[in-house]
Amino acid sequence: MLQNPINTTFNKRYALCAGRLLGACTRPCRAVPDRIVRCHPEVGMPTIYQNKNLSVLAVQPNQAQNECYRVDSIYMRTMRIRRMSRPVDVLYKIVSRRGLSRMLTFDTPHLFKAIHTMFHQTYTSRQTLCDSLRIGEGAAKTLVLRLKQSGLADTIRAGMFLTGDGRRFAEEMFRTIPSQCPVGPCSVANQRHNHAILVRGYASGIGSGIDQRDYAIMYGAKGATTLAFKGGRFVFPNEVVDCLGEDHEARTALLDGLRPMDGDLVIIASADDPFVAEISAINSALRTLYSD
Repeated sequence: MLQNPINTTFNKRYALCAGRLLGACTRPCRAVPDRIVRCHPEVGMPTIYQNKNLSVLAVQPNQAQNECYRVDSIYMRTMRIRRMSRPVDVLYKIVSRRGLSRMLTFDTPHLFKAIHTMFHQTYTSRQTLCDSLRIGEGAAKTLVLRLKQSGLADTIRAGMFLTGDGRRFAEEMFRTIPSQCPVGPCSVANQRHNHAILVRGYASGIGSGIDQRDYAIMYGAKGATTLAFKGGRFVFPNEVVDCLGEDHEARTALLDGLRPMDGDLVIIASADDPFVAEISAINSALRTLYSD
């Protein structure tokens, strides 16, 4: 029934007396200082196993050592995050419907933007999230709760902030989607508001760009243009001609705003509203990664 063994030397900050779980402790455990505990010598180093739904623990003695560690709900949430291979999978897991709960009024792009906002601020107020994400206060409260349940964020009186795990998660996520910027009307995106987003190293993993356009339209965009950056040129998928060769202003804006590298993917979403263009571009990038 139990499977997936985890490294026995996991983080010492989270500790629970393995001896008590085994019924082998003959005296109260002593916290040093409320973080590391010592158990009966017969207990030794525990081996932790998780079942398929990540909720049941079993502790088994393994080596004659006295120290054992505590696994609590915070550690379990952290392990759920670390066990997932890609940050985009974690984002979709966080916004997934749970049991009989009501449908959320925010989605993965809002979560991405919220983490981006919190990453660049020391503390973030709920009203700031409401304004930047265009969601209600109840939705913002639920969003923060989901982040807290995942171990990525926490709150104090001063506001919300990313935890250490949350900041590491954001850094990993931003390595794949490192930059985005607004772009004025140009030869490849002629709407009033256009928003470009970069996906690192994904130029060779797309087809014609129709999927990316459809992902953007899902969030209200009028259209989207997909470009690959190859050999110092912005080209359409499966082509080699520089599509911005004569549009120096747009080329400069993308180079300065995105700082692309060879093999990067650029998605430009277009809309009548700057927020719609931005959230559509984010959704297109995330869906591209999630569908890979």
